[in-house]
Amino acid sequence: MAQVSCSPQTLKMLITALEQVGESDVQRALQAVIERRPPGQSSLDGKIVAQYDGVRFTQANLDETLFYNGQRLRRHPYGGGWVPADQNRDDPASPYVADTVYVGPFAMVLDDARLEDHVRVTDLARVIGAARLFGNAHILQHALVSDKVLVAGRAKVGGTARLFGQAAVYDLSLVEGYARVGDTARLSGHAWVHGTAEVGGTARLSGIFDVSSGSLMSGDHIK
Repeated sequence: MAQVSCSPQTLKMLITALEQVGESDVQRALQAVIERRPPGQSSLDGKIVAQYDGVRFTQANLDETLFYNGQRLRRHPYGGGWVPADQNRDDPASPYVADTVYVGPFAMVLDDARLEDHVRVTDLARVIGAARLFGNAHILQHALVSDKVLVAGRAKVGGTARLFGQAAVYDLSLVEGYARVGDTARLSGHAWVHGTAEVGGTARLSGIFDVSSGSLMSGDHIK
C-alpha cells in the first residue's frame, strides 16, 4: 500500500472537516474509498438499516435534515419521524425527544416540545409548541397537541382531536373524533371525550365519564 504524507496544516483541516460531519457520513465515505467507488455510492448508502411502520430507511435517510417553519429538523432514530435537530435534555425551555420515544415516519415533533419515557407519536400526528408528554401517552392519526398541553400516563389522543392552551390529559383518558380540549381543562381517570365535544375553561373530568357532544366549560367539575 502506498504511503501518504500530508502537512500538519492539511491534517488540521481534515480533522476540522471530520468534526463538522456526522460519524455515519464518515463511515460511508471511508467505505466508498475501500470499495473504490465514487462518494455516495458505497454499499452502506443503499443498505436498509431500519424499518418503521412499513417504511424502510437507509442510513442516508436517517441522516436527513430539513428546515420547516424556520426550524432545523432531523430524523428521530426510533421511528424515523421528524424532530428538532437541536435539543437540550437539561434545559426545560428547549426541545427534547428521548431515544425511548417513538416518532413514526410520518409524524412530526416541532418547536420546543418535550417528549420523554415511552411516548408514541404515530400516523400523521403532530406535537408542537411547548407541549410536554410523558409516560406511555400515545398521539395518533391526525391529532394535534399544541401550546403548553400536558399529556401523561396512558392517555391517548386520536382522530382529528385538538389539545391546546394549558390543558392536561392524564391516566387512561381518551380524546378522539373531532373533540377539542383546551384552556386549563383537566381530564383524568377514564374520561372519554369524543365526537364533537368541546371541553375548556377550568372544566375537570375525572373517573369514568363519556362526553360525545355539547360543551363543558368553566367551572364544570364532574367525577
